[in-house]
Amino acid sequence: MKLITDDISSWATSLDGFKPEYSSVKIWNILQLFTLEGRKSVIKKENIISIPFLRLALYSPQEQRYYYKEYQGYDVDTMYLRRLESDKDKPYIDSLRRYVSDGNLYLLLSEDQVKDTTAMLERLYKSHYVGKGKVPYKIWLKLLQAYLDYEDYKDYGENLVGYKTVCKTFEDKLRALWEQCYKN
Repeated sequence: MKLITDDISSWATSLDGFKPEYSSVKIWNILQLFTLEGRKSVIKKENIISIPFLRLALYSPQEQRYYYKEYQGYDVDTMYLRRLESDKDKPYIDSLRRYVSDGNLYLLLSEDQVKDTTAMLERLYKSHYVGKGKVPYKIWLKLLQAYLDYEDYKDYGENLVGYKTVCKTFEDKLRALWEQCYKN
């Protein structure tokens, strides 16, 4: 890794400065910070954890630098479902979301993290289909988002008008995503 360091932070002038230790992946969805826990293959909120020991590269367009940062490990409730435990973390979380929406944040994945993600995608495929394969990463993110939204809706929308219709819509969307996964 070719990082420049001062008293406050460390940075690289390009994403290549983080190689060979890390592979960079642009973050376009806040859910990219999360994975399934251990060897679990059921997508539900209690099985989702932040990627362990995750590092990030934050691009500063003004300074043309990629700052090396450590992810604080906030859970999916805080980062995706926006349920804050305290207001002291709000500025950090809001700025992280802003960096994702601006396209200025990158995952820095070690070789082990890439292998773990690949194994998780293969395990997820195997839990639904016979044979070898793996769930495409973009479909994994869509599945994760749909399952979390559906679980959240079931928890909070039970007494709303049209509850069963919305649940059926979620189930159809999930079925379509799994079919799309099988076709790939």
